[in-house]
Formats: sequence, structure tokens, C-alpha cells
Amino acid sequence: KRSLTKGPTPLCPVEEDVSVTIHGDTLTFTNSALKKFTIGFDPDSDGSFGSMYTDIGGRTVFIQGHITGDVLEADVTNAPCEHHWRLKKEHRG
Repeated sequence: KRSLTKGPTPLCPVEEDVSVTIHGDTLTFTNSALKKFTIGFDPDSDGSFGSMYTDIGGRTVFIQGHITGDVLEADVTNAPCEHHWRLKKEHRG
């Protein structure tokens, strides 16, 4: 889930599902505004991370957060919206 922390509604969804895939040094996410948006992902040894990315269309995403165990908590800015993510890893077997 992502929850709105700052930004105008209805432009910014108050709460919605977010799908995130981490593969190697990339993080790819999908929400209602962005589909399969990929950014670099290189967390520090303590689990903290931060990254800023601007795509060819000029959309900028800033993400910073922390991974503890199976939970990723992050604050994500995609102007004018700011959201907090709380994601739990799905174990696939």
C-alpha cells in the first residue's frame, strides 16, 4: 500500500496498492500513475536507500527509505504527490 502524506486530492490518490519488484540493482514499481517505472536501487549495508530519477518525459521520482527484514518502508515523491510506502515481501515458492 501507499498512503498520501502530501498533495492535492483527487490528483493524488489517498491510498492504493503498489507493486514493487527488486532485481539486482533495480527497483521497478507500478501504481495508478506509473507502470513498470524502473530506478536504480543500491541500499546501504544498514538497509537504507535513496534514489532520484527523471525519465525522458520529465517526470521525476525521488524515493528514500529503509528495508528491515521483509518490510520496505519508503517515502516517495512524484510531484505534486508525496506518499509513504509500506510493503511486505511476498515469498514465492
